[in-house]
Amino acid sequence: MKKLNDIKAIESLVAGELYLFSAIGEQLRNPNTLLGVISDVVDGTIYLESSTHDYCNYSLWHPLPEGYSYFRIATRSELRDYMYGLGRWELI
Repeated sequence: MKKLNDIKAIESLVAGELYLFSAIGEQLRNPNTLLGVISDVVDGTIYLESSTHDYCNYSLWHPLPEGYSYFRIATRSELRDYMYGLGRWELI
């Protein structure tokens, strides 16, 4: 995982991509992990189009909560599960 420690790392995030954010730097899924689709980066603040901790409950249009220090791009299987869960959540 990469560390969100400087503006260069933050600016490397691509809008529209799904990323996994972690507070403790572990690559494995844990309760402190957040999956989120990047909306924009403005003045060093990362904004998410949507996000989830559990693939069941989603939040829309919000800044990345404080405390997340590491990130990596999501795997294809994480992207598949995320989009399936988001679509299901939107129908409920």
